[in-house]
Amino acid sequence: MRSLDSFLKLGLIGMARGGRHGWFYAHFGAAFLAGYFMDGLVHVLELTTQDRQNRYWGIDNYFEVTEPDVRPFVPPYRDTVDMAQRAFEELHTVSAGRKIDGVMYHFAGETEHSITFAQALTDLERFGYKDLVDAGMINHRIQMYLNRQMPEEVRRDQVHEPEFSSVLAPEYWEKTYEDPHALKVPYAALDLLKRIPEGDREKAEYGVCKLLTIMK
Repeated sequence: MRSLDSFLKLGLIGMARGGRHGWFYAHFGAAFLAGYFMDGLVHVLELTTQDRQNRYWGIDNYFEVTEPDVRPFVPPYRDTVDMAQRAFEELHTVSAGRKIDGVMYHFAGETEHSITFAQALTDLERFGYKDLVDAGMINHRIQMYLNRQMPEEVRRDQVHEPEFSSVLAPEYWEKTYEDPHALKVPYAALDLLKRIPEGDREKAEYGVCKLLTIMK
């Protein structure tokens, strides 16, 4: 049986080698690490700043979107629990990504990051990095605002009911996936669900299952 250190080494190597070809390919090593309770490399984070400016529908340059721009639409969070609850609430609309006028928009693929992002911030809070958490929650609100940008026809074509109602459903785990988010999203969601009030978990998990239903 491999030791934890050997899995850590393999995951780091996977991210580093994948990152040489572009930030997306580093997702595979990151998914491997997520299974052993560890997210990102500095080099990969730097690559994300080289993303295309028109990544989000209707926004020419998303790097120019600031906290004052989103404040009327996504008010500040009270704390990380409030952030987690509101991230799950965003799953009322889950629409698959598609090309529009020749440009690819990820839609549900972006919404996934509101869950993984929030879970990473709760881990940082647990480790005592309050300054990083405070700054991260501002960026999370910007992410939430960007995720909402979609034309009405895409909004109408949303997932209304998932194929299952549990993140641990056999129907999900019996399949083979190409997208590394297939591991990252349920891992993050299961951890984040434990951090919100018990009475809110069933509805929140139902929303996560919408995302997992269209996972490729």
